[in-house]
Amino acid sequence: MDTSAIKVDHATTIKRMAREGKSIHEIRAKLDDVYGYDLIQAFMWQNDCITLQGAKKAISIRTRKLVKATREEVRHQIGAEIDDLVGYIYYAGKDTQQKLEKVRKRLADLKKITQD
Repeated sequence: MDTSAIKVDHATTIKRMAREGKSIHEIRAKLDDVYGYDLIQAFMWQNDCITLQGAKKAISIRTRKLVKATREEVRHQIGAEIDDLVGYIYYAGKDTQQKLEKVRKRLADLKKITQD
């Protein structure tokens, strides 16, 4: 699908919100429903910025395909795709954890300031 219709500032918003774990519906709402669900989804897949929900769905789909795959090369390809998606989820979770730690530290600092 051609995603060139997405403006640069909107592309930045899509990437940021995907990294934050927002759903495509939330992203569409933020962009005032200017783009269709399919266009945003295609853009995200092309730019490796799928949501965690999307990654989970993709893993589920590939797992079902893996069970039915009879050719070895197809099984290896599906396995590699699943591995990539699991890695994506891991690093997205790790990034989210680091952000959470920063927020907790700032909150603790604010509590110290307000108590003084």
